[in-house]
Amino acid sequence: SQSAQQKPAAEKMTIKNSAYQEANGLKQVVGEVTNNDTGKHTATIKATFYDAGGKILGTAVGSVNDVAPSETKTFNLYTNDDVTGYKDMKVQIDTLI
Repeated sequence: SQSAQQKPAAEKMTIKNSAYQEANGLKQVVGEVTNNDTGKHTATIKATFYDAGGKILGTAVGSVNDVAPSETKTFNLYTNDDVTGYKDMKVQIDTLI
């Protein structure tokens, strides 16, 4: 029998309006995540920073808890890595529960 097709994490949760901020020595990525699925989800989110040559400079991580169906929540990802002068940033769902 055919099992129900599972949506990939990227479709269940979408990330938008993410931006890097640095203030008072605190380095963070802020953004919004929306739950497109039918159940509640908790997710860990990771931002990866790249230099002009595509080399990884560092990562920032954080999580959002109990995002209800159709709900949008803000997130804050923190890093201690030196990402000064990064050229590209990719923000994605790392783990979905």
